[in-house]
Amino acid sequence: MSESITLSEFEDAYYALLMKAWTSEDFVAELIADPKPALREVGLSVPDNVVVDVRRKVEGEGSLEIAHKLWLDGIAAGSVVIVVPDVPPVDIGQLSEAELAGVQGGLSIACCCCTPCCSCCA
Repeated sequence: MSESITLSEFEDAYYALLMKAWTSEDFVAELIADPKPALREVGLSVPDNVVVDVRRKVEGEGSLEIAHKLWLDGIAAGSVVIVVPDVPPVDIGQLSEAELAGVQGGLSIACCCCTPCCSCCA
């Protein structure tokens, strides 16, 4: 499957890979120790003659289109590099006064005169 994997299939498998890696340190250890079975679990099959290099960090920004092309080129060349970055940090800071002002909350009750309990008609 991976030899002719479409961008959409690669995207699904890569996102599954990231989610599993970001939620399980055991999976990351397995991925680094023996990448082919771990990649197979998420839908990325690697032929026996292909070497897999799992990298945790790379310079710059990537894209799925580039990662997909590198995957296909790597399968054809016999050496694949797959990047599994660390979990991105989540900003859990406070909202500023301006941000709070832009947030609508609360309960809005519209008056409707079609119910017997409506107080606007009493």
